[in-house]
Amino acid sequence: MKRYQFLFIILIVSASCGKRNFFPDQDDLGLSLLTAHGFNIASNYINGQPYVNPFGGILRGNYLPVLQKVSSTNVQDTLSLSWHIEANDGTSISNSKYTSIIFILPVSKSFNQQDFLAFNGQKFTSNSARLYLQTNSFNNPLRGSANLYFVEINPDDLINPNSYIISGLFDGNIGDSILVTKGRFDFRIAINRLNF
Repeated sequence: MKRYQFLFIILIVSASCGKRNFFPDQDDLGLSLLTAHGFNIASNYINGQPYVNPFGGILRGNYLPVLQKVSSTNVQDTLSLSWHIEANDGTSISNSKYTSIIFILPVSKSFNQQDFLAFNGQKFTSNSARLYLQTNSFNNPLRGSANLYFVEINPDDLINPNSYIISGLFDGNIGDSILVTKGRFDFRIAINRLNF
């Protein structure tokens, strides 16, 4: 019986210690490879400096994104996809110039999870996609345009059937002075965290 208790404790401890899931891209230093396994990793360059979503979180894993529909009084609502970022040079998030990245897409008032699944393989250009960068000064975020490509959006049939795996590519700019390039993300999002 003690042996099973010991194994149970080991299982609990190992489950609570998350894995970084950063797979270095040899061609794009400081960025992680694009994956589509729900590894909860995102990385990109901002003016040539690599940024990544932080590691830590409640269960010592990569910080998770927030995906939500934002209602408005306009004809359309918006879909927001955001996550915290930090410079991938070993400094803490408080020392990074930018602290979060946010993408905004216009969606219909009736937008639901089936509509979201239909984004699989869809590209959104700067005509419709917006990019926001939050700075560490906590003033209004900087606003620009984005190109966002959902490479894959699928239910997670292998590990957690109550979640979606979403992966994609992005780039964007804020005027001529801030360039976001070579962005890639791979997230597992629990269905019960969605508000649409």
